[in-house]
Amino acid sequence: MKGLDTNRNCTDLANCLKQSGIDFVARYYSRTTKNADKRLTLAEAQALSQAGLYLVTVYEDSPTSKDYFSSDRGKSDGKSAYAYAQDINQPRDSAIYFAVDYDATMADIEGPIIQYFNGVYDGLKDSANAKPIYKIGVYGSGATCDYLRKNLSFVEFSWLSCSTGWLNSKTYSNWNIKQSLATTSLCGLDKTAWDSNESQSNFGQFTLQPAQLTNNLPTNQPNQIPITNTGFLNASTGTLNRLLLTQTGVVGSIVATVGAFIKAEPVVSAVIIIIALLGITWLISFYIYLEYSLDCQRIDIAADPNKHNVT
Repeated sequence: MKGLDTNRNCTDLANCLKQSGIDFVARYYSRTTKNADKRLTLAEAQALSQAGLYLVTVYEDSPTSKDYFSSDRGKSDGKSAYAYAQDINQPRDSAIYFAVDYDATMADIEGPIIQYFNGVYDGLKDSANAKPIYKIGVYGSGATCDYLRKNLSFVEFSWLSCSTGWLNSKTYSNWNIKQSLATTSLCGLDKTAWDSNESQSNFGQFTLQPAQLTNNLPTNQPNQIPITNTGFLNASTGTLNRLLLTQTGVVGSIVATVGAFIKAEPVVSAVIIIIALLGITWLISFYIYLEYSLDCQRIDIAADPNKHNVT
């Protein structure tokens, strides 16, 4: 099958892509991207499915060095990917790929990267309260794809990057999807805006079912209760989970940053804390003084009959 991946929204391109011989479109889930078009939306998933195109999803924030990868980060990304998948009604047993977007060394693959994918599994499992309902794939070099497929039974799919200079990429053949650079424009997408892909056998693809093409609520969450209120409560369970995850991540990052600063600069931190306490004390004292002065004025006014319009 012939496909493409892009960080551009393809809602308005769906019919053109199908007519141009495209069979599947790979799109992104991401928690931290500043490019709104990068994230796959429900409306886009519906449009692509209605045009007869298969979908492939990949979770990617910025996995471009070994510093990104850890068990905790994998668990967080797994939970976020689950929430996004629920937002667009991605069917159970389809795949979510997780990207390793750099030329990882074997030491990186055998260390933080394999720990990351174990975390991804845990995040998907915790989100489903049971065995993960989504299959796991990996995007990366030949070495990354090969090692993870051979050593983690739950990594069922591999997507070989177009960077043929990466470790073992020229010799790896057990891929489900193989990426290559685009050489022409397509349906208004410049050649720099998309990559060409081909698939062999099953690769975790999916389409939305007819009932899901007009339903804005996730349908594959067990025992889901529809939310009918307006406003914020009208968001899907996946959206609410993702918002909670984002807020938790922000608070955690702030706490970690403050903790690291205190550890690195204890003297400066102590001075800042003392100044902050003095400032808070002054504000409280000023507030008490202000309230006292206003109370005195109110008492004076209440005690002076000439200041009241009494008949």
